[in-house]
Amino acid sequence: MDPHLSSVAGPVAEEGSQLLAEETVSHQSGEGSESSTSEIDPYDWVRQQIEVGARPREVLLSLVGEDCPLPPDLEEVVLWRLLLQVLTTPPPRMRLSHISSVQQVVDLIQTSSHILVLSGAGISVSCGIPDFRSPEGVYARLSQEFPELPDPQAMFDIQYFRDDPRPFFRFAKVSGVVLCGTLQTLSISAPHPCQDIFPGKFSPSPSHRFIGALEQKGKLLRNYTQNIDTLEKAAGISKVVYCHGSFATASCCECNWKTDIHTIEEDVFSQRVPECPRCTEKGSSGVLKPDIVFFGQSLPATFHQQLEEDKGKVDLLLVMGSSLKVRPVSLVPIVLDGCIPQVLINREPLSHMTFDVELIGYSDVIVAELCRRLGQGWEIEAKGLPAEIHTVGNHTHLFPGAIMEALDRGNSSPGPEVGGGTSPDSREEVGCDCELESRPKRARLDSSHTENS
Repeated sequence: MDPHLSSVAGPVAEEGSQLLAEETVSHQSGEGSESSTSEIDPYDWVRQQIEVGARPREVLLSLVGEDCPLPPDLEEVVLWRLLLQVLTTPPPRMRLSHISSVQQVVDLIQTSSHILVLSGAGISVSCGIPDFRSPEGVYARLSQEFPELPDPQAMFDIQYFRDDPRPFFRFAKVSGVVLCGTLQTLSISAPHPCQDIFPGKFSPSPSHRFIGALEQKGKLLRNYTQNIDTLEKAAGISKVVYCHGSFATASCCECNWKTDIHTIEEDVFSQRVPECPRCTEKGSSGVLKPDIVFFGQSLPATFHQQLEEDKGKVDLLLVMGSSLKVRPVSLVPIVLDGCIPQVLINREPLSHMTFDVELIGYSDVIVAELCRRLGQGWEIEAKGLPAEIHTVGNHTHLFPGAIMEALDRGNSSPGPEVGGGTSPDSREEVGCDCELESRPKRARLDSSHTENS
């Protein structure tokens, strides 16, 4: 879905999916006969509604309720797309009641042999790569340095790139882009030499090394990463799927010829648009674009193929440092069998997802605590140990760095960080690109206790 609609689609889809979990889209069959209910493709159903002249706002509100947060000025095409979002959002997963504690997560890691790790930008922030939505982030810088952009996200829109690739490569040269994470979490650091956009300039975090340890011990089924910084390879992780591509290679936008990213280094240094040598030989022209997924592009076929193969083998899911806002990656937890334990390791809970255990705080601190409990052979270097853990409700465990606003929407000011301490990279805000203001108030805050490590 268009990223510009994500803030609207989130709450709409959450309400609609619950209702649609109980109702089936139906239609009348046969003149004069009793109505029969049959499942039809959501896209076909929406197409039928458009053909008969239905009003999308009325259809949406009939599904999700009149009190749904639907802005009054949305165009019809946007409303139809929101309706598709509602119709294709799976119902929420039911939580497993027998799994809730940190120690049970440790036990699951010990006994599992096909762990699927879904990782996002939150595991790379301690490597020196700032998050996308910080005041010094890429959109803020783009707005200042490229005022001609219709929208900061246009810099990473495939159609805008095809129309004129020069701004993207000028941005890479002038600003020293560090392309990291999903296109929702592209980030930029303070100005530095242009070669820093290329792989090999950063070291893996303790979170990366934890995933590497899972593979070394024969427990990792696959690491599906939304990041494009290639730090997985630096951590020795070979069982990795780059969901949104990576910055390791570049391909021609015309003939699809692929080459190593270092092939375009000299052109980027000189602020030239990298041209495809094969197209040039044939008398045509093609631009070499880094193999990251821009807005408007499909995910690599390897993502869909590998997930189809892996989903029946998983015995434990770990989601690390991701807000799970971007489809289709956000659907990975939902396509797995409901009996598979799911654990979240993130700076804040995700209200649109259901996990059996939530470990909330800096991912590096959390994995270091898990490794401490796992014992000999799991040692990784990380700050913040021993970590004091505050348990909220039953299954949510707060570590240093936990963002409290996600737990209580009623507090509009920045929430305190649980357990004290500072971020691994000494910045005020690190972690995933979650939009705190869209979080509903959590209901499970009545009872709490503290678990000491």
